[in-house]
Amino acid sequence: MLLIENVFMLICGHALADFVLQPEAMGYGKNRNDKVHDKEHSLFPVWYY
Repeated sequence: MLLIENVFMLICGHALADFVLQPEAMGYGKNRNDKVHDKEHSLFPVWYY
C-alpha cells in the first residue's frame, strides 16, 4: 500500500509543479508549434529540452 501512496503523491506533485506552478514563458517554450521557436536567435531552447 505504501508504494501506491508514493506513486499517487508523485503524480499529484508532478501535475501541480508542471501545470500550475510553471511560469508562463516556460509554458510557451514547451509548445513546439508556437511561433517563438521560429526566430533563429530565440532565447528559448528547442521544445524537446
